Amino acid sequence: MEALRKKYSKTNNKSVSVISLGCPKNLVSSENLCGYFIENGYTLTNLFTSSQPIDIVLINTCSFIKSARREAINTIKKVLEYKDKGMCKKVVVTGCYAQRFATELREKVPDVDFINSNESFVDLSNFLNNKNESCYKRIPSTNYYAYLKIADGCDRNCSFCLIPSIKGRYKSRSIISILDEASMLVSEYGIKELILIAQDTESYGKDISLKNGLVEITKKLSKIRDLKWIRIMYLYPTDNLEFFRNLLSIDKVVSYLDIPLQHCSAKILKRMNRPTNVLSFTDNLMKLRSEFKNLAIRSTFIVGFPGEDETAFNELIDFLMTYKLDRVGFFAYSNEKFTNAYSLTDQVNSMIKQERLKIAYKTQKDISDKIRKRFVGKTINVLIENFLDKEGYAFGRTERDAPDIDEGIIVKGDTEYLKKNVGKIIKAKITNSIDYNLISESVTISK
Repeated sequence: MEALRKKYSKTNNKSVSVISLGCPKNLVSSENLCGYFIENGYTLTNLFTSSQPIDIVLINTCSFIKSARREAINTIKKVLEYKDKGMCKKVVVTGCYAQRFATELREKVPDVDFINSNESFVDLSNFLNNKNESCYKRIPSTNYYAYLKIADGCDRNCSFCLIPSIKGRYKSRSIISILDEASMLVSEYGIKELILIAQDTESYGKDISLKNGLVEITKKLSKIRDLKWIRIMYLYPTDNLEFFRNLLSIDKVVSYLDIPLQHCSAKILKRMNRPTNVLSFTDNLMKLRSEFKNLAIRSTFIVGFPGEDETAFNELIDFLMTYKLDRVGFFAYSNEKFTNAYSLTDQVNSMIKQERLKIAYKTQKDISDKIRKRFVGKTINVLIENFLDKEGYAFGRTERDAPDIDEGIIVKGDTEYLKKNVGKIIKAKITNSIDYNLISESVTISK
């Protein structure tokens, strides 16, 4: 969030450092908090680089799995050390950890000044003696793209997931509130790409009686002037292939589908309380590759779920080699209290989980390397996100690349041309593929 701090580092009487942990959904919450503090007269700054004491340090936490909670505790303790040295006056903790495990937090970090155990600004405002209004203008921390949260909570009840117990039932935002925020992000901050997120984007609108809600809101977003790309993350594997076809057919929607499958073994998926027809679903999904140019399909899988024996794990490896998905992420199963999977027998040994994780990543890397090489010689659209002066080239993303989780593209060529077109979409010809990045030469601006 460094660029955000620089932009809003004004000379005010009060200062705040916002530390955001966890997923993009949490980042959106942190950006809303930044808007809240700006409206209340605070200067955004960075605790770890500031030479002056800071009034408030707010840590927005994640608690999805043990490692996320461990990261939160370590971060809080590090901040408390700064407080002991007189570099900050008050430490506030908010986010998922504070909402679900407030009592545990108080025991582990008793020196925290305030734990905001809900998402409302009311309690935080009362603690800080700030004004409290119904909403605050969100301040994006990313350049040229922004996440757009269309819903919160989840009704799926996957057996491994804490989200329903933290966020509650699925709650869609109204179409007008989404459109207002999206229009503001594009017109005021020059956002070129909106990335739609929720715990489950496919379910958008079902709780507020919208038919084909996700398709409807995406069509409306596509009409925003100066918006170039729309990317949709966290889609649920519904059987309706026409649903995905309709999404990809909307103007400005990139040829990219992010559909977390979690596993492919019917036995494991049943235990996960997930759809068990992943093989037939993926067979149908592959049909879209011939219909949409350069379609990238991304998924995530959990390795080492209880009951995953060698046969089930080999099914996963065979699945990867058969379908050759473009982008894949893997996670070792974390056994979380308060989930239905916590009491399952035949837990997988942690060393076995880590070994399987390595095998899965190695398998997918070989697949991804071959896919990338297919693009050598092709000319594609690239959103230039920054120019690296020291290296003398630009770095960007294609429609096939989501920020942070996917690879990017190195763009060489006329340095003045590249500098001038940071934040724009240009044509670039792919010349090579090295490690996880494509190498290209700029061609011309895309109309």
